Amino acid sequence: MSKKFLIVEDSPAVYLVMERIIKKLGYQYKTVTTGEDAIEILKHYTPDMVLMDIMLPGSIDGIETAIKIASYNIPLMYCSACTDDHILKRVKKTNPIGYLVKPFRLENAKITIEMALFKIEMKKKLNQEIQERERAFSELKKLNEELQHFTFGASHDLQEPLRTIICFAELLMEKHSAEDYSAIPELTEFIISSATRMQSLIESLLSYSGLSFKAKSFEWLDSKELIDHAISNLGGMIDEKNAQIHYNENLPQIYGDKNQLIELFQNILSNSIKYCTKETPKILVNGHTFNDKWRFEIQDNGIGIDSKYKDYIFKLFKRLHQPGEFSGSGIGLVICEKIVERHKGKIWFISEPEKGTTFYFTLTKNNKE
Repeated sequence: MSKKFLIVEDSPAVYLVMERIIKKLGYQYKTVTTGEDAIEILKHYTPDMVLMDIMLPGSIDGIETAIKIASYNIPLMYCSACTDDHILKRVKKTNPIGYLVKPFRLENAKITIEMALFKIEMKKKLNQEIQERERAFSELKKLNEELQHFTFGASHDLQEPLRTIICFAELLMEKHSAEDYSAIPELTEFIISSATRMQSLIESLLSYSGLSFKAKSFEWLDSKELIDHAISNLGGMIDEKNAQIHYNENLPQIYGDKNQLIELFQNILSNSIKYCTKETPKILVNGHTFNDKWRFEIQDNGIGIDSKYKDYIFKLFKRLHQPGEFSGSGIGLVICEKIVERHKGKIWFISEPEKGTTFYFTLTKNNKE
């Protein structure tokens, strides 16, 4: 795209030369003759550089004009015959990209303007690199914190069933040595239960840690088909709990990772069924376009969640119930949040104990991986 200039100069002899230079460089320009006109035109015109005279007609000079337009963050070069110390001191406070002293030769002015443009481009690239590095550092710091939490949580949660297995295995050996066989079935049941919990934890950990490795390219998807797939995967649980799942027939086409989005719907639906003590869990799924996003709502009639746990439930290995009350590893919603983050969206819920929960999540439409 061609660069644009704003020339603020009252002398036709000077601004005609400037216009000629800018034309020669292949760029566009607009010319005004006062500071007041410069302020007005910048309300609807965004140049890449301002070429500013200092001694201007009107109530404000070029330096005052530069101060008033500073909020636009447009690089500015002065073109003036003023060289005294007082003027230069004022000039420096406005942080210009350059200072072209009049009278100037056309070729010298052309080179000065070209070099100023080059400096502007280099500064932009440097700022972009700094921002990218800061973003990468922030992401690395976040990943490191997650890894530390992951390692601690995994170690803690895996040790609990392992301790139970060791404890009951020792009791089993004692009973066997004493030829007391009556307790063996019960002890064996405890061992199997703990081993099953450990297996579930390991599977959940593998699922969580493998999210980035299993990631696939984004594609256009029918959200109704994704929900149907999730419902099919939950068939046994749905039949066992006599759950009813309904959804809006006009669900949108969305753009994302198919397998991850199926897992997202599946984890939320699974929780809605699991954490329901009523005879028939009832779940309603809605989805629609919301500004530059798609928004989904999954409403249930379950036991609900106290609002004070709004952040807690999205943390790794955090559970609101004892393992014996409800099955699960405390990783499902963490996985959901990770999937939603990859799709540049947000996930949250509104709930009240014993009155059900509605989970919401958004997916960004113009998501570029």
